[in-house]
Parts: sequence; C-alpha cells; structure tokens
Amino acid sequence: MSTSVETMLSNKPSMEAPPPHITIVEADTKALNFLCEQLGDLGDLSCLKSLHNLEDAIDSDLFIISIGLDRPENLALCQQLRESDEFRDTPIICYTTADNLALEVQAMDKGASDVIKKTSNPLRLRSRIESRLRQVNEKIHSEKTDALTGLYTESYLRQSLNNSFQKTQPSSHNLMISMIEVNNFDQIEATFSQNLSNVLLQVLSDTMSRSFTRAGEMIAHNGPARFITVSYDLDKQRSINYHRQLQSNFNQVIAGLTQQENPSASSMALGVLPVADIRDYKVNADSVIDRVGDLLLQAKQSSDHFLVDQLELKELITH
Repeated sequence: MSTSVETMLSNKPSMEAPPPHITIVEADTKALNFLCEQLGDLGDLSCLKSLHNLEDAIDSDLFIISIGLDRPENLALCQQLRESDEFRDTPIICYTTADNLALEVQAMDKGASDVIKKTSNPLRLRSRIESRLRQVNEKIHSEKTDALTGLYTESYLRQSLNNSFQKTQPSSHNLMISMIEVNNFDQIEATFSQNLSNVLLQVLSDTMSRSFTRAGEMIAHNGPARFITVSYDLDKQRSINYHRQLQSNFNQVIAGLTQQENPSASSMALGVLPVADIRDYKVNADSVIDRVGDLLLQAKQSSDHFLVDQLELKELITH
C-alpha cells in the first residue's frame, strides 16, 4: 500500500457526539427565558413548566429544576428522578431564589447533584453547568464507544437499532447489516507485536469510518477483530458491491501492515432486510444481528469469504 500507517491515523475522521439534552423545569417564564439565553449553546434544551411524566424527558442528560418553598412538587420530582432506573445517575441541578439552608439540604437529600441560587452571577451559573456537562459527556462517551477503536460498542449499536425499529416508518429502503472479521487474527497477534495488532484494528476502524458517513449509518467494534455496520440503501445490488469493495480495502490494509498478501484475509456477511413492515413484524436488533453472525460463520467456509442473504422477516419475529 502506498499510504503509510501514520498518514491513515493522522487523517482519522472525528465521530462527533450529539449535543447533550438538557431539560429545564421552571414555572416562571422570565427565569425560563434567562436560562435559555444563558445555556442555549450548550446543548439541546427542553423547557418545561412542569414534568409529571418521566417519559417526556426520556433522553435527558442533565436536569435543571427550579425549587422553592412554594414548589414542593419539584422536590418530589428530584426524588422521583433519582429513584428511577433511567435517571439514577443523571445530574440534577436545583435552581432556587430562596436563601434557605434547610431547603438546600432537603434538595440534596432528595437527590440533587448541586444547588445554585438564581442570584448567582451568570458566569458562575454557566461554569457550574458546564462542569456537570463535561462529566456527562465523558460518561456518554465511555458507555457508547470502544476505547481502542473509537467506534461504537456493540451493545450501543443494538440499543440504537432497537430504538430505530420502534420508530421505523414504511419505506422502500433496505436495511443492510454487515459483519466483517479479520481471519486468523490470533495468528497475527502471535506473530506480530501487540502494538501492531492494535494499530491494525485502529486503521481498519478508520477504513470503516470513511466508508459509512451518512445519517443513520453506524459502525461498532465487536472484539477482538470483528466489526458491525448498519446502513440503508434503495439499491440492494449497489450496496452489495459497496460492501465487497470494503472487504477488498480491508484485505489491502491487512496486507500492508503484515506484509503478507492474502485474498482471504477477512470474511464478510451481509444481511438484507426490507424496511417495510419492520414494526408490524416486531423485529428486534438481537435477532437480526445474531442471524448475520450465523451468516458470517458460513462466509468463512465459502470460496470468496463473502456471503449475502435476504433476511426473512418471519424468521426474526419477537415472540
């Protein structure tokens, strides 16, 4: 290969995380507008006068809740959030006008992570919230991404795919799920240094990142040397050709780093699932990915180490 490993790594595209979702619960319109003005560029804001159904805040990464002696229901909301499975570890900042130590202690006892007075300097308010958001972003990143490759984890891909299935509308697109694996990776690890094996996985991850950049596409690392991709395409044959080229690129990368030409350096399985009626059949991510995993085992035994199969909805129904 003409491109050096250093060049490929230095050109690694960034996978930008979505902005954090901040839910503000504040009954006072003036105070609500102030918070939106100060914090609008820090993430996606949901501004609510009240929150009675936790499902209305299901994607929240941070809560800012106004409390006061006249708003005991918001203290109860703090406790409800903290006791829920979904928001047990989500930062909750209480925001109050009262200079009341007992109220602050009560808020912390109910589950607040911090208490800020509304009279605080706007810069102080912003810095306190930014500090919490940094913790949120670090937690989100560690939960969703693989430390070595920077790609999504398989568990997060499965979760995202399930969420996508629940929201899927009838469409003429095909859902394309692929698995590609480095064959005999254990031999590469035994022959070369651990460092080179890690570099190989990182360069392969870069190859994946450059190949799947459209909205809705995802890539996950499923160790030690397997990758899963999710993409959509109207033209099934075009997508099949694209995945064949990706496998060819994989083999070139492996040959370049190991200095060993091997047309069978990787195996790939591609499952094709029509998007239409996915919701009606109640398909879940586990059944789809597990089916493609079975295909990958068959692909390893095939002559060109590449296998495509039209997934049958009736075989993937959740019972």
